[in-house]
Amino acid sequence: MSATQLQHAVRPRRPPAVEVVRESLVPAPAPDDRRYRIALVLAVLLGVAVRAFHVLSHDFPLNDGGLFFSMVRDLQAAHYHLPAFTSYNNAAIPYAYSPLGFYLAGLLNDWTPLTLVDVFRWLPLVTSALLVVAFAELARTLLASRTAVVTSVLAFALVPRSFIWLLMGGGLTRSLGFLFALLSARVLYEMYTTRRWRWVPVLSLTAGATALSHLGTAPFVAFTGVLFLLAYGRRRQAVLMSLAAAAGALVVSAPWWLSVIRMHGMGPFLAASATGGSIFRSLSLRDAVVTLAQLGLGTAESVLAVIGMLAALGFFYSLAMRDWLLPAWWIAIVTLDARQGSTFSTVPIALLAGVAVAHLLLPALRGIRVATLRRSPGRAGWSPEVIVGLLLVFAAVSAVVRTPIPGGLGDMGALSPQERAAFGSVERRTPGDARLLIVAGTPWEIDRTSEWLPALTGRTSVATVQGFEWRPIGQFARKKREYNDLQRCAGWVSRCVRDWARATGQQYTHVYIPKSPDRDCCRLLRYSLERDPAYRLLYNGPGGELFARRAALPLAAR
Repeated sequence: MSATQLQHAVRPRRPPAVEVVRESLVPAPAPDDRRYRIALVLAVLLGVAVRAFHVLSHDFPLNDGGLFFSMVRDLQAAHYHLPAFTSYNNAAIPYAYSPLGFYLAGLLNDWTPLTLVDVFRWLPLVTSALLVVAFAELARTLLASRTAVVTSVLAFALVPRSFIWLLMGGGLTRSLGFLFALLSARVLYEMYTTRRWRWVPVLSLTAGATALSHLGTAPFVAFTGVLFLLAYGRRRQAVLMSLAAAAGALVVSAPWWLSVIRMHGMGPFLAASATGGSIFRSLSLRDAVVTLAQLGLGTAESVLAVIGMLAALGFFYSLAMRDWLLPAWWIAIVTLDARQGSTFSTVPIALLAGVAVAHLLLPALRGIRVATLRRSPGRAGWSPEVIVGLLLVFAAVSAVVRTPIPGGLGDMGALSPQERAAFGSVERRTPGDARLLIVAGTPWEIDRTSEWLPALTGRTSVATVQGFEWRPIGQFARKKREYNDLQRCAGWVSRCVRDWARATGQQYTHVYIPKSPDRDCCRLLRYSLERDPAYRLLYNGPGGELFARRAALPLAAR
């Protein structure tokens, strides 16, 4: 097979001229067209089913979302005028987050029978399902092979990193931003290949909606635009259209960011930008290499990293075919976005996996079967399609099995009814100005107790990190250090808590230790607190334990 016959992974396709024809003269779709469309629909439905499985496995929003839950209630209480601060955790956090998801959640809560908890479960699921549809349209546009298109949609549907952080309660904003970002990528392609100015206002709307949904996703749209410009544009007109679309996106999002600047100045945006960035910011060369490997190849597949391995094959195949866009897109994502690169990189990963199956795996299996396979009595040769089907089974299992690998599906837990009942006891047994130390023994990103307790009880969680990225520069990093130091007490005795308070200068009135079906934490600490005369047990139930300090402890000055 010649290089001409091997179609490139990415094609600069230009749409044919539009013709007006009568419906009776339009030929019926060929059987191959029907199979192709059916395969695409089934691939999308599989992605929806996988995502629904995870959401329906719990009766509460997955993992995080407590901060956003409070912000939606703040917005409703302010009659949908942007407040200056959020009431969350009594921490004076500027109300600077992209608000589109909050408006949508609040209006759904006000105008439908859905409770706000229901909205935080279902809205991320619906948006994540639409993401699969948007990806299918992007793949159909970029890839030349129908087999590659269908396989890439299956890969995106099943790779866990494409939905882990989007299905969570905090996915209310993340999934919406990612959806508009993929729509922006699709519009970028049309704008550069057709060179029509009518796509500029469309791109302004989708890019502006990305910023209004999740500001952290806007850089992904920006460097995607640069890569697409180099791949499909490279004309003066394309540059002018890009600048016009960028200006339009600023205008679309201006009512939000101008309001924040008027109330707080540039401080919140500067502080938030300092918490992300590229992998090379504040990292040694060794740490940068390790982080790059984890973000770039960490698909979070729990059984076998089938999709990740296929993507690596597609990466080198595309380079060999001089199709640089998808490899460059993958590299740009994981090097320029250290915080969300593992999510955004699922787009080129899935596309490259489709390329590998269509142009490497299936042709190789067919060649091996014809040239070398010998049948023996009782042995039958499996077709290449069956082999690919087995890989699909592995990928499907990896998309639903929750193994305890860091950053994997095991992080998609939710507060149990027992834990929520314990929160009710916390609210009843503590005064409104109570300051709680929550020791869960988990990283702050997946500590659902520390994030949801302030939202559901109105009490202050002293060590909770969420929201501090919008406080003055340096406070987010300090808060993370304090949180990590406190969680080290999960495996030690009550004196560890007192030492932490002295070292940080933080005052507290209560200690709360959650109990969760998927986490076994703090047995020694609970045993020590129960016998420490400085603490009094207020509540001990299946969802957690609450202790009150009997007397103020002397704390060193900060």
